[in-house]
Amino acid sequence: MLMMPENIQEDLKALSDYDVLLFGSWANGTPGPTSDIDIAVLVHTEDKEVIKHKKLKFLGKVPDRYDVTIFEALPTIVKGSILQNYQVIFGDPLEIGEYLRKYWKEWQDFQHRIEFPTLEEMREKRTESILRSLELDKSKSRQ
Repeated sequence: MLMMPENIQEDLKALSDYDVLLFGSWANGTPGPTSDIDIAVLVHTEDKEVIKHKKLKFLGKVPDRYDVTIFEALPTIVKGSILQNYQVIFGDPLEIGEYLRKYWKEWQDFQHRIEFPTLEEMREKRTESILRSLELDKSKSRQ
């Protein structure tokens, strides 16, 4: 079952002329009691001036519990996260999917460059760093 915040379309009616996506914990179905509601607005341009103008236009138009961002202005890694799990609030899902296809390709190309260490790998690297530091301290004290 899809999980949507109550009254989301009413709360976001100021954005209804745009393609609007829900992402994050609400789209995943795992919101906590203090979770904000992550919203991405598609403005269909990467022009920085247009994006800046749109951001200013959206300020104060929706309740504070919504974290509204412009999709095209996000880093690739965040776009990738959204592309993997989002829900359409406003807009035609097929047209949105078609528009997002180029970003999906960008994400696929980018993804192989990212190395996400496991918790165990992070611990191992930290332990190695500490041991190297201790060895350096020992060698300095012998001199």
